[in-house]
Amino acid sequence: MKYCFPAWSLFAPVIFCVVTSAVAGNEALDVNSIRKLTNNRTWALNWTACDGYPCEAFWDWHNDGSICARIVGTKRDGDCADDGRWRIDGNRLCWTFTWLGGGEGYKKMCVLVEPVDEGKYRTTRVGSGGITFFTFVDLSDAD
Repeated sequence: MKYCFPAWSLFAPVIFCVVTSAVAGNEALDVNSIRKLTNNRTWALNWTACDGYPCEAFWDWHNDGSICARIVGTKRDGDCADDGRWRIDGNRLCWTFTWLGGGEGYKKMCVLVEPVDEGKYRTTRVGSGGITFFTFVDLSDAD
């Protein structure tokens, strides 16, 4: 969605536009859709903070509520960097790690999950105003 408003400088009128990061027409997934995506699935995450550089990490979501999180640069079948716990709270996917993400602010958090394209999703931190946290592809169907 785009919002434009005039702002006056000393020399000439200028129009500033603010573009929200909401994806038009996409809504957060419901609890059943989130459960399907976390039902013994592997995600290939791409971090928005990497600003276009390759920044892929693999996370495995297990039915028992555990997560095997690998850090950027680790192979899909590599060792877990941290074993966390996940849960669904309404339409939010929440997790807690033992140490991973502590310095970056995602050790314990909740996200909304929205479809972007076929098989591709984006997450937004709850309370962030719609700012994308990471995008991911569910690799489980590609096996």
